[in-house]
Amino acid sequence: GLNVYSILQHDTLVMTRDAINRIVERMHTPISR
Repeated sequence: GLNVYSILQHDTLVMTRDAINRIVERMHTPISR
């Protein structure tokens, strides 16, 4: 079964991947000032 550590680790992984995706999108998007 799933223990609490696995669930927390999975949540962190998903959140981190989402954050990385946003950073990559920002890098590819030209900065308009």
